[in-house]
Amino acid sequence: MHSADIDEQDLERGILMTAPTNQNQNPNLLDRSPSSTSAPALVLTASGKRIDQAGKKKYVKQVTGRHNDTELHLAAQRGDLASVKHILDEINSQMVGTLSGADFDAEVAKIRASVVNEVNELGETAVYTAAEKGHIEVVEELLKYSDKETLTRRCRLEFDPLHIAASQGHHAIVKLLLDHDVSLCQTRSQGNATPLITAAS
Repeated sequence: MHSADIDEQDLERGILMTAPTNQNQNPNLLDRSPSSTSAPALVLTASGKRIDQAGKKKYVKQVTGRHNDTELHLAAQRGDLASVKHILDEINSQMVGTLSGADFDAEVAKIRASVVNEVNELGETAVYTAAEKGHIEVVEELLKYSDKETLTRRCRLEFDPLHIAASQGHHAIVKLLLDHDVSLCQTRSQGNATPLITAAS
């Protein structure tokens, strides 16, 4: 392999792809790590965020669906818990051999959070999508890796996961979200509505 080539490991599909490096390529997308003689490694997201991972395999997010949904969004929309777990577990297998112990756990947690917190072009996370569709098992799994920002982030409709679950009448998901973080009951949506007002409308 030429040094100008970049190996990209597709996490969802496990396919190895090789893409030539263009000299005119945007420097914000790829950075060579001075500590690594291998090709640069990073996590790319649709929102433009990146996580450099010198010497590690690459995760390239697959964008699919009508609204630039990730594979995780699509699995959450279908209520496909097995696929959701597979996507999240695949991060472990991609990272094996790159770090060990606490470093490994911290890096995997950071990548998982990045994947779970990713938004589509409508501003929806996978947690939001699962909450909207009423897939409680998927919401429960994704909550393990969701941060406060994910749970309070509003989509373009100005709803967060709690408000969308309340508006759709998914009472078990509302309870699950509030059991996870009771302060979510103070979030506001369109028109400054609380989750209770949203549920009543």
